[in-house]
Amino acid sequence: MAPARHIIGRMKPFTAHTVLALVACLQAAEPQVVRIWPKGIPNSWPAPTGAEKIDERGKDGVKDRAVSNVTDPTIEVYLPEPAVRNGAAVLIAPGGGYARMAYDKEGIEVARWLNSIGIAGIVLKYRLPEMPKDAAVRRTALFGDAAIGAKVVRVSLEDASEAMKIIRSNAAKWNIDKDRVGMMGFSAGGHLTALMGVQESEAVRPNFLGLIYAAIPEVISVGKDTPQSFFVHASDDPSVPTDSSIHFYQALRKQKIPAELHIFSEGGHGFGIKKSGKTSEHWPARFETWFKAMKCPCEN
Repeated sequence: MAPARHIIGRMKPFTAHTVLALVACLQAAEPQVVRIWPKGIPNSWPAPTGAEKIDERGKDGVKDRAVSNVTDPTIEVYLPEPAVRNGAAVLIAPGGGYARMAYDKEGIEVARWLNSIGIAGIVLKYRLPEMPKDAAVRRTALFGDAAIGAKVVRVSLEDASEAMKIIRSNAAKWNIDKDRVGMMGFSAGGHLTALMGVQESEAVRPNFLGLIYAAIPEVISVGKDTPQSFFVHASDDPSVPTDSSIHFYQALRKQKIPAELHIFSEGGHGFGIKKSGKTSEHWPARFETWFKAMKCPCEN
């Protein structure tokens, strides 16, 4: 065997192309954390103060953080590798009843999966509103009237709206088509996602929605400019009834807005994208098929 110095001596130097390729891979793998309000939050809406709280609920080395008391909202940007990227992006809103966020299970894991199918996954860490203490009032905000819900979760909506502005303003830098920026939300994050689709202005409205076991208000104003949507629910969901997805789907169809609804026989609530052996574990493949068939730039 030749001495080590000879082996090293025969190694070819990195070319500029190789260096650029390595940098591209590193950029694709490393997320970027961007503060939503770097100059301070410009409002006086009630919001938490003090330190952010992180509760690690994972087992056997698997991360499952519950994040709460968010005072400095951010987006965590995961970009796909150049070889697979398709120019689309999805802002991801983890759920947790507006009391916490399942940041890994319904955030980072989802972003990495989206990267695998060529989509930029951008995890939203949003401020959690001070929810009504009365259970009936709280239920009305989540499942009753969207206009009431929008007022209750105003701080979360503000963060999501500003996040959409940031994504579109960085579209060229992140290799994103600003007309192919969707939003996907889980449970309460799905409530926030639905409100973004019907309550916010066209400038910040997502181009398409992914509503995963979403808590969607029954009274919700659907117009011809509401984004096309993809729904996932499980029949045995003990927390959010399937009607939450069904009535919004039907409202979209009445407006002739493209929509796809999947109700699986089992899965419960909060299943994320993990393999569980239940029928609901197949929803990511359904989303990929729907996404590839979807017409975007989106014309509703």
